[in-house]
Formats: sequence, C-alpha cells, structure tokens
Amino acid sequence: MLITASAVGTLSKELLLSRVESEMRRWMIGLTKPMSWLGDAIKSSCLEVKQIGMLRRVVDLGVSQTTKLGGSMRTQVENGTNFFQEGKECAFDTLEDFTCVWEYMILEFHKLFSGMEQLMKQRHAAWPTAVGNLPRLWMDESSIRHSIEVLNDCVSLIRDQFEKDSLVLSKIAGNLDKLQVDIQWTKHSLVERKERVLLLSDNSKESQDSRVHEAFGCLEDVAGFCTKIESMLSKPIKELGRRRLEEYNRAIEGAIKKFTDSLKCFDVNADMYMFIRSHSRSVF
Repeated sequence: MLITASAVGTLSKELLLSRVESEMRRWMIGLTKPMSWLGDAIKSSCLEVKQIGMLRRVVDLGVSQTTKLGGSMRTQVENGTNFFQEGKECAFDTLEDFTCVWEYMILEFHKLFSGMEQLMKQRHAAWPTAVGNLPRLWMDESSIRHSIEVLNDCVSLIRDQFEKDSLVLSKIAGNLDKLQVDIQWTKHSLVERKERVLLLSDNSKESQDSRVHEAFGCLEDVAGFCTKIESMLSKPIKELGRRRLEEYNRAIEGAIKKFTDSLKCFDVNADMYMFIRSHSRSVF
C-alpha cells in the first residue's frame, strides 16, 4: 500500500512537472511571435528620404524659375519695354501665370503634408507605449525578460520619433496655411498695380515713370513671395529630410540592432527550466 501510494505520488509530480513544462514552453514560444512581429514593424518604420528630397527639388526649381523670370523681366523694363503690354513673352501676364502655378502647388502641398501629419499622428496614437508587463521574480535574470526590456526601449524610442515627425509636419502644414494667404495677397497686389497702369492713358513722362514703378513693384512682390516660399517651405522640407536621414532612421537602425542582438540571446529552454526549478519545491 505504501509503495503504491509513493509510486502514485511520484508519478503525479512527474505528470504535473511535465504539464508545467509543456504549458511554459507553449507560453514562451507564443510570446516570441509578437516580439518578432513588432521587430518587423520596427524595421518597416525606417522611412525613405528620397521622396522628401524630390519634393524639395520641386520647390527649389519653382523658386529658381520664378527668380530667373523676374530677373529677365527687370532687364526688359530697364531697357524700356512695356511690362504691361499683352502678348509679350515676358510680361505681366506671364508673371500672373506663375503666381497661379504657385497657388496650385501650395494647395497640393498642403493636402500632402496635412495628410502626412494626420498619418503620423495616427501611427503615434496606435503605436504601443510598451510591449507589456514584464514577468516578475523568477524571470529577473532571464533572457526573455532582458529581450522584453530592450524591446520596450525600442518601442518607446520609435514612439518619440513619431511625435517629433508629427511636430515637423505640423509646422510645414501651418506654414502652408500662411502661404495660401500670402499668395492671395500677392495676386491681389499684382492686379491692383495693373489696374493703376490701365488708368494711365497717355504716354507722358510721368505715365511712363508710373508704369516702370508699378512694373518693378510687381517684380518685388513676387520676389518677396519667393523668399517666403524658401524660408517657410523649402527649408523645413530640407530639415525634415535631414532629420529622417540623420536622426530618425539612424535611431531606428540602432534599435533594430539592439533588439536583434537581444533575441539572439533568447533561450526558451533555459528560461523554462529556471521557472521549473524555482517553483518545483513550492508546488510539491
């Protein structure tokens, strides 16, 4: 009877230990899957800066062409060409066309950057603050606890980067709001100047001087707007590209390496048997 009871007790302990081992292994392997998925999500967070560079080149090209046109027009005005005469290759109508192109570009850029800002805010809101609660006590020195701690650091770092990106994009979108107002005022000023010239019906010296004065005023208005475009759009886009290239992607690449290295040290068997050893006495 005693022998039978002892054999049953031993078998029960072994079966329970086997069940604990099986459950722990299943739990730990299940935990590594979302860790790997989040690691893949971290890798996909490295943003391509090529497209941002293309946007800046478009803006810079527009500023360059407008400035070149303005310089050519100024030379013609200084040589006595009637800036406000219709049908001329470089005249008021051409300058007005350029401002309409800028108006369209600013509108499209505003849609683009507002959309990017909202996307980054959503990513920031959806991105976890941490992987989860860390296992306590028996896992204090375990490889899985170390991996989760490292992953939590990486998750927090990327969340911070999303927030920084959102702030830069918000600034650009805000600048585009102002530029939309500025381009309207610039167009309004050009039309006012042309209307004043149209009221000058004679070819007296005073009228000719007024035409030249208004022509130079039109060119200065557009040149001033190009300066605003450069400071409020081109430079912030350049800064966004620089930050993503030098800070954002580098930080994420560092996080990926750190996390990947921690996963290499991850040992399910060692952690599982650590748990079994630490609990076997209290369980039985």
